[in-house]
Amino acid sequence: MKLITFEDAQRAEITVKEAHAHSIRVNQSCVSEMYRTQPRSHSGLIYVLKGAHIFVDSSGREIKIKENEMLYAPEGCNYYHRPLIDETDENGNLITHTEVLVADFKLTLNDESVVFSDKIIHIDTEHKKLLGEKFINMISRYNSAMPSYLRFLSQLLDVLNDICDEYAKKRLSKRKYEMIKPAIKYLANNDAASVDVSELADLCHISKNYFRKLFYDYYGCLPHQYLNELKLKRAAMLLETGDYSISDISDMLGYATPSYFSSCFKSYYGYLPSKHKK
Repeated sequence: MKLITFEDAQRAEITVKEAHAHSIRVNQSCVSEMYRTQPRSHSGLIYVLKGAHIFVDSSGREIKIKENEMLYAPEGCNYYHRPLIDETDENGNLITHTEVLVADFKLTLNDESVVFSDKIIHIDTEHKKLLGEKFINMISRYNSAMPSYLRFLSQLLDVLNDICDEYAKKRLSKRKYEMIKPAIKYLANNDAASVDVSELADLCHISKNYFRKLFYDYYGCLPHQYLNELKLKRAAMLLETGDYSISDISDMLGYATPSYFSSCFKSYYGYLPSKHKK
């Protein structure tokens, strides 16, 4: 089992080997006690949709996850947890039930199993609301049948990449992060599949070479590598519409040939675009 932190995992060629999702609701009819888990067979993201939960790891470290917050639990770990029922929330309202959404998964890097930590982690990100919305949408659309399952895997990988991106901010000082923030915001809010590195550097009012350095320090990859990923994510979205052929998408995104596009797509997602489309 390979241990790789969120910061170091950013842009690594990690793939989702298998995954599934479910929800858990606990109401007043259930006893509010500590439940002990067996060592997890999968890693998981646990999102509190309603109420709050207390998690305690094997060392006695306690983490409280409130509404709209998320926890990462690595494969192999065990912990105690307790739903907070018949207690009051931050606004003084009585908590009558809790509901959590769970995505369980196995990750690999170069055919080796990967975890992001050896203990549970409270996911603390700047864009918590946006991340939560993406996670809720992903779980609500979960289906174990093809091709919905393949879309679920790609959406899960996207959520994990977002978490890694957020943690990667720690690589840069606040001043340097602010320098490339205009490019980061542009990439997050626009269809940047065909944007040029020079355009991003101009947005930040710095040289292209210095932009490349700061970008690499933040993302852990060069701008052209990141932009290639954006192109492939855009390709996946176009395939899902059913309105474009593989050849059309290859031309739209500037690939030399449809076969080269298919090869790049398979290298990133682990399957051919024809499988994503059906």
